[in-house]
Amino acid sequence: MSALQLLVDMFAKGGLEVTTFSAGDDSENGRLPLIRTVIQPNANIITWVQPGVENPKAWEEHYEKLNNKIRSIRRIRQLINYSSIAVIAAYIAVFNLVTQDLYGWLIRLVISIVGAILLRSLLKLSLRWYIRKQINKYLSFST
Repeated sequence: MSALQLLVDMFAKGGLEVTTFSAGDDSENGRLPLIRTVIQPNANIITWVQPGVENPKAWEEHYEKLNNKIRSIRRIRQLINYSSIAVIAAYIAVFNLVTQDLYGWLIRLVISIVGAILLRSLLKLSLRWYIRKQINKYLSFST
């Protein structure tokens, strides 16, 4: 599952779910889960544990699944944050070679920083728009 789909699921379904049935088995087969964790959009984390779960391998597997999903979501945030840094770095690399005028260079640097901030905001707005679109699609199917 892609990181973008994880974000859509988090907001459309009310949370990101990680379920462990038994070590090495992801199929439900009518059984109750051993461990289930839901991460809600407001950052609440709710974990249900079947009584008597003392298998450390099940806990390790559950933690690894949870960690992988969280890492995927963090990658999107890092991509948005690093995109603005990349714009500024590209500007410095290109215009440092082209011009020797310090005053003009500083003005263009300020313009590129503002552009990078606008790019970051545009990426965030695009992500919000996409998630809202997916939520609306999900809600139209469920009614």
